[in-house]
Amino acid sequence: MSMEISPEMMSGTAGQMQTRLEAAHTARILAQVSADAGKAEEAGKGAKSPAEKAAAMQKLTKVSQDFESIFLGYLMKTMRGEAPKNAFFGHTREEEIFGSMRDEEMAKGMAKAGGIGLAKVMVDQLKREI
Repeated sequence: MSMEISPEMMSGTAGQMQTRLEAAHTARILAQVSADAGKAEEAGKGAKSPAEKAAAMQKLTKVSQDFESIFLGYLMKTMRGEAPKNAFFGHTREEEIFGSMRDEEMAKGMAKAGGIGLAKVMVDQLKREI
């Protein structure tokens, strides 16, 4: 899935550009999760055989993990924004550039490993409809 970068995104300070790019990236991820959730819901409603139900559960689990990943990524981004920013605490320009990418990958890994349990709660709640 590619992300279009418009000239408006590239104008302004580096911080403003990074904020706009992160917002566009988050919007793209949310759109993908929403599309996947719609597919999981459709698959679940039409599932009649055990194989179809298993496939619907697998999609539901993936969408729930993706949602938890987005939530955890936003949580980490917000927490990092509140931490003091100086060299003593390890804040460098490199950290600023690659921090959001590292946080995103870390959030994906955390969600896949069980995270804070949000995905499990979502699956438990939504599997009743399958």
